Amino acid sequence: MDLLLAHGAMPPGAAWHLEAPVQMGLACAAAGYLFLVLRLRSRGGAVKRGRAWAWGLGLASVLVALQTPLSAVAEGRSLAAHMLQHVLLMSVAAPLLLVGLYPRLLVPVTRPLLPAMLNRRFPSALLRMLSEPAFTFGVWLLVLYLWHVPAVYGLALHSEPWHIAEHLSLMIAGTLFWLPVIDPLVSLKRMPPVRRILYLGGGQVATAVLAAVLVWWPDVLYIHYERANEMWGISPQADQQVAGALMMVIDMIAALWATTWIALGSLGRAPSAQPQAAL
Repeated sequence: MDLLLAHGAMPPGAAWHLEAPVQMGLACAAAGYLFLVLRLRSRGGAVKRGRAWAWGLGLASVLVALQTPLSAVAEGRSLAAHMLQHVLLMSVAAPLLLVGLYPRLLVPVTRPLLPAMLNRRFPSALLRMLSEPAFTFGVWLLVLYLWHVPAVYGLALHSEPWHIAEHLSLMIAGTLFWLPVIDPLVSLKRMPPVRRILYLGGGQVATAVLAAVLVWWPDVLYIHYERANEMWGISPQADQQVAGALMMVIDMIAALWATTWIALGSLGRAPSAQPQAAL
């Protein structure tokens, strides 16, 4: 990666990031979901096709973020491309994957694990913590802001282990953020619809502040992109402004979608409107 960064350009062969660990992870996620769907169908359960499509689109979002030429451009030439990677992982893939899950589908996982976890002190405390919106919001906010500190951001650009850690932590933090909103398993501390919408509003404020810094900061914040060759005649400063705008717009669309989903659910029209026991 360092050689590519040093020259600010990507050779044709590096345009597609076909990394075996990512492909194996996506394949395992798809195969696992297919197993759960076939098991549910074999027992006469109703398979929710819309949820299955959401899962597939979530996996596709991860694929686009990490395995396509977008990744090469993000690492070498464009902050806007890197920001698009981040929002695909945190604001698109994470909620879609959670929407793809629902209690009856996850019976093979929840039936043996949940009772045992709830009866033990540490696992029970962990489940309760993960059900606490203040915790999930705090972890998401910390990870989001930490990786956009210029010095920390530079680590991810110049070190493959840090780069992997960046993407993993963003995906995990995004999943945690959306967990109380979508609540696929009916958590121990379920938020009412109004609180979920306020929670999303808090997330919008947090991302708007970071996006505003990127858009209005008078200098280029990330030195690497200042030294990289311009793409399509876009200056590093303009590229930084586009990155901020992308973060704000895509997060806003995700929040509006989620607000609509919550509103329909409160009226009994969304798939998760009524809590279901994890049999």
